[in-house]
Amino acid sequence: GDLRIENLIAKRSKSYGNGAAISIELQDEQNANTIISNVLIEGCVGSIGSAVSIFGSCSHLVVNNVTMRNSNALLAGGFVIGGVYDSISIENSIFEESDG
Repeated sequence: GDLRIENLIAKRSKSYGNGAAISIELQDEQNANTIISNVLIEGCVGSIGSAVSIFGSCSHLVVNNVTMRNSNALLAGGFVIGGVYDSISIENSIFEESDG
């Protein structure tokens, strides 16, 4: 089946170590599609880890309607996708004043 993560708001989350401030780990290889939509990320900071990390495996990863503002990472990427996917689609998303 599909995994859906919808209507997520993350504000002022911080990571002071290796981990990401916001981390989504996909561990169920049975998910045909993972759909992450309608997400607001604002003021999130990673230090060694990223501000946002999506990692794991599924057939199709869809990231839709993400707004990321003023979110940074000091030593890693600001918005990181890693793992094994047949396809990745990022649609209708805005990344502003976010550094990595």
